[in-house]
Amino acid sequence: MNREIKRRMKRDQKAAERQAARGRPPVAPQQLQKRERVGMKQWIREIVAELRRVIWPSRQEVITYSIVVVVVVSLLTGIVFLMDIGFSEAVITLFRPAGGG
Repeated sequence: MNREIKRRMKRDQKAAERQAARGRPPVAPQQLQKRERVGMKQWIREIVAELRRVIWPSRQEVITYSIVVVVVVSLLTGIVFLMDIGFSEAVITLFRPAGGG
């Protein structure tokens, strides 16, 4: 058993003790996670409601972020390319025969 599981068991035990101290019967962790399935219509309604709460970026923000991403990716690609050339030359120089042939 690893530390994470031991800590979780300890937390669950403390929660059960608090429940018992309040006069409530302890609840098993499996019962806390069990949920009823909802129908397809309800599921879609919940998705639409969640998407309405999303703060969507404006057109200008999307353009700006896209430009930033393209520039950063281009810079990193150039750096990796230059490093590749440098390491290739270093390895070729290292393993080149001493006779100059």
